[in-house]
Amino acid sequence: MKIIQYIGATNMDVQFESGYIRKNVAYKDFKLGAVDHVDYSKRIGEARSNSFGSKITVINYINSNNVHIEFDNGYKDVVTWNNFNRGAIKSPYCKSYNGIGFLGEGKYTCDDVWHIHWRAMLERVVTKNDGLLRTYANVTVCNSWCDYQVFAEWAENNYYEIPALRMELDKDILIKGNKIYSPETCVFVPHNINTLFVKADKSRGDLPIGVYWHERDQEYRAQCSYITEAGTRKNKWLGGHSNPEGA
Repeated sequence: MKIIQYIGATNMDVQFESGYIRKNVAYKDFKLGAVDHVDYSKRIGEARSNSFGSKITVINYINSNNVHIEFDNGYKDVVTWNNFNRGAIKSPYCKSYNGIGFLGEGKYTCDDVWHIHWRAMLERVVTKNDGLLRTYANVTVCNSWCDYQVFAEWAENNYYEIPALRMELDKDILIKGNKIYSPETCVFVPHNINTLFVKADKSRGDLPIGVYWHERDQEYRAQCSYITEAGTRKNKWLGGHSNPEGA
């Protein structure tokens, strides 16, 4: 082989007797004769799939530590051949969170407080059962909130705090019977307010939230539960009425 172009000590082009040209060769490897004669350009176009079902294709091959790849969503990266070959790479758009969520590209990271709320939301929507992903109680997340960047921006603009109270993301308060997490249906509320809207369908039946029928006194009663300063839960009776609407 002979040097046909010298750009730097780690960036030379050499040509073999067969005419094959190898680029990005280090001079020390050239001196030692440690330059592979294999035409790795043939690896361009090879495809693999990762564990999230994303297809990854080689679009340029410089060397085993400098492989240019493209995901089926258009995201591009530079990886090692070993990781590509094993499918051990992912893009910000791989649905790596409960099979539906992805980080996306933007200023928000896993270290932000919004990430805790986002993960908790995804875990409520999708649960693992016998290795299969299944939705819980027919609740879903809107497509835009599967992208963490979109959710985090909404959360940053809608979040507030009350001293000594834990804030929670709720989907049930604004719209009765709601089954979707979205910007239009969700709100941040303190934990003690959120617990007021626990539906208790089994004991309540068809009555509104917070209302139950008292058989002995033949009246509709309004009741809520709350957390005391000692951390215990207590029920508070709010009055008896002749109809559910009044209660």
